[in-house]
Amino acid sequence: MIGAEWSDRTRTLSPHSLRKTYTSHLIVGLGLDAVTTSQLAGHANPQVTMRVYADDFRKTAERNLAVLERSRAGVRVVKLPGVRPCPGLTLDAVVGLY
Repeated sequence: MIGAEWSDRTRTLSPHSLRKTYTSHLIVGLGLDAVTTSQLAGHANPQVTMRVYADDFRKTAERNLAVLERSRAGVRVVKLPGVRPCPGLTLDAVVGLY
């Protein structure tokens, strides 16, 4: 389980550990954004969620980047009649946003 830790004294999961596990699953397992996760976790605002779960958001971003990198080889460029490309917009530029 992500985030859950056994308590040395009681040998049971604490409510705090279960809450951290649930919130980590929302981020890493389901890939939810900070605003949605913050609302579901009952945090005061998304900044609290982003600060406490920064490592989980980082893991999710790294996983998503890896998926993009693996899919780059299979990217096909389709030219549509009458549609002009945006100058400077390339897959590298989009990936650079992450």
